[in-house]
Amino acid sequence: MYTPGKITEAWLGEVKNVTVDAAFNGTRQLVAAVAGAKIIVLAGWLICSGAAMDAVFKSATTALTGTIELAVGSIINLPFNEAGWLQTEAAEALNVTLGDHTPGLLSGWLRYIEV
Repeated sequence: MYTPGKITEAWLGEVKNVTVDAAFNGTRQLVAAVAGAKIIVLAGWLICSGAAMDAVFKSATTALTGTIELAVGSIINLPFNEAGWLQTEAAEALNVTLGDHTPGLLSGWLRYIEV
């Protein structure tokens, strides 16, 4: 059983990874929705290249963050956090929306669990 803020050994085998490699404007799905499960981001590393951009992470269409302004070369470093950095609602995808200007490239990885 998952206890918020406490990852037990039982969860260690179920940590999943997703590669982020997105050059676009608009919304992109990072992790697909899972019936009845929330997606909790435990760690990650992302870098902005090509052009400056604004990013908003979302649970489906609901913002999980404010607008994050990223200059070229900006890094989002999320060290392991057992309480999680971001959490979607149950059965909703984890998405990111990039601002409507010259497309840049957001790349890196996220580690997450489904609970």
